[in-house]
Amino acid sequence: MKPNETVVDAVKAYANDIVQSAKAYNIDTDVDVDFDDAFNTEETESATAAVITSKLGVVMVFPDFVKKSACASIYNVGLAKWMIAEGFSEERVHEEGKVFGATMPHNKKNVETLGYYLTHKIDHTKKLKA
Repeated sequence: MKPNETVVDAVKAYANDIVQSAKAYNIDTDVDVDFDDAFNTEETESATAAVITSKLGVVMVFPDFVKKSACASIYNVGLAKWMIAEGFSEERVHEEGKVFGATMPHNKKNVETLGYYLTHKIDHTKKLKA
């Protein structure tokens, strides 16, 4: 199966922009990016997906075969660890435990938000102001 180069490039560009944003917030932050194969539902197209990891968080960048682009989401490490501790299969954790909230399209605001997430400890107990 031949990779969809447009989607591959979109994933790589989004991942690179997130890493650059994280480095802009804190140049000393270690940020690792791993790319993995990804396939559309029918398994007729392939591309890459990215896992971006820092000491403070994990962000996933997914291929969007329909829109020929990429989207990203925060990886819910707490939920995945709980599922593993409760004995869920690795496949079930992979399917259900990783995405926290909606996926975010590639734009400047989302890149900055995800870069901030990777470099700052966020207190989830504080109330957000409208």
